[in-house]
Amino acid sequence: MQKIYLLALALLSAGSGLAQDGPQLPPRKAARVSAVPNPNFRADPKSRIANDLQQLYQRSRAVNSPRQLQSEFAGLTLTPATGAAQRGAAASSTPSVMVRVTAEDVSALLPQLTSRGFQVVSSYPKLHFVEGYMPVEQLAPGTAGVGALGNRGLLGVLPVLQPEQRAGRVQNQADYILEANRVRGARPTSYNGQGVRIGVLSDSYNNLSGAAADVASGDLPANVQVIQDLDKDGSDEGRAMVQLIYDIAPGSPLSFATAFTGEGGFANNIRALADPARGNSKVIVDDVFYFAEPMFQDGVIAQAVEEVTTQRGVAYYSSAGNQANLSSEYINPAFLSTTAGSADLNFAPTGSPSDTRQRFRVGKGQTLRLSLQWSDPFYTTAGVRTDLDIYLLRANGDTAARQASNNLLLQTPAEVLTFNNVANDTITLYDLVVRRRAGTADPARVKYILFEGNQPREYFTGSGTIVGHAASLSAQAVAATPPIAG
Repeated sequence: MQKIYLLALALLSAGSGLAQDGPQLPPRKAARVSAVPNPNFRADPKSRIANDLQQLYQRSRAVNSPRQLQSEFAGLTLTPATGAAQRGAAASSTPSVMVRVTAEDVSALLPQLTSRGFQVVSSYPKLHFVEGYMPVEQLAPGTAGVGALGNRGLLGVLPVLQPEQRAGRVQNQADYILEANRVRGARPTSYNGQGVRIGVLSDSYNNLSGAAADVASGDLPANVQVIQDLDKDGSDEGRAMVQLIYDIAPGSPLSFATAFTGEGGFANNIRALADPARGNSKVIVDDVFYFAEPMFQDGVIAQAVEEVTTQRGVAYYSSAGNQANLSSEYINPAFLSTTAGSADLNFAPTGSPSDTRQRFRVGKGQTLRLSLQWSDPFYTTAGVRTDLDIYLLRANGDTAARQASNNLLLQTPAEVLTFNNVANDTITLYDLVVRRRAGTADPARVKYILFEGNQPREYFTGSGTIVGHAASLSAQAVAATPPIAG
């Protein structure tokens, strides 16, 4: 078997950028996470619709422009009314948003969802969820919206946050650094990847309409198989990755599929790339991470990785990410009672005075983004027994940002918080609070990862950040490293 593909995948999993001798694509978009634009918005704590989506609905009553809504709720995936029609649905007067619907019985609930205009992207009944596009009008409170299906087995409606592309910020020099050119020239048999199909998963392949020019310039082969491309708004990071592979292993057949259609769609395209009747890839690489991928168990993407590696013999490579040790993890965490039965996480280590406030510095114009999870299970109808909320407080006690969905109703043990400090704000010091709601259980473990922002000024544990499918048993999590000066 050709061996050069190992070098190609080691490089591409690190997501180190565009091929050095390839055409320059526009810079990739920065990772975006949904944030509630108005921290004073009071979501209904008894609603089965997540906070972000509740506020999206309220804002849509005042804003008629899907473009403006997408700008304000940058981490969500919104599609205009015409987008639903393009996917085969009847046209709607309002935009749709990509969501995950959790349910006791997905198959039984699905006809009720589709009758309300829901468009399925991926469905996993055994894992109690389906992902797709929900008309924003269906996020209405009370009996007017999809939340009224609670008596039909609906558990919750959560946003599918736009994932992170784990790409670096420098151009690729891997052919030289890895000495792949020497491998290709080895005698008596050179290795150029011939006969080993490589599959690539990223955002898009040809949203910028440059693939034909790359073929004409010799930066891409003419026969790249595209199983599924992103509908719109991609940066073509996937095409850049294919350029890198083609430089290093020019004999390898190449396939691409988007990973930006939700976690379920990502998992489906892993299987499609490995399917002998479709992609037939023997090596698969991605540079994508979803912020709500489970940290303490194999999620739907990790399960797909395990399936193709053990059943199809695929070598799977994923990016280790760019978070280094920007994580804090608390085993057997202590929660200190506050008021009305709720309790706050004690960040201070054992033997130190208790402190339920963790100080961060967020400079003017900077962003703090973190994903919090705990050790309750995903994909369950009654296994989530803990409800944690996140607050970022100013020094005077005012709330600067919050994320406070009802995790028991949604049956999802995760919260993702984003705070953007406006450039003219004179305050730069904030306190993080993790609050357990009254009547819910203490979790065995709590962990958060910083995806943007500086580490806290106190009580920082510096824990690992390789989680999700990159941490699955059969995946290879790969990172880039600077060359050592000779």
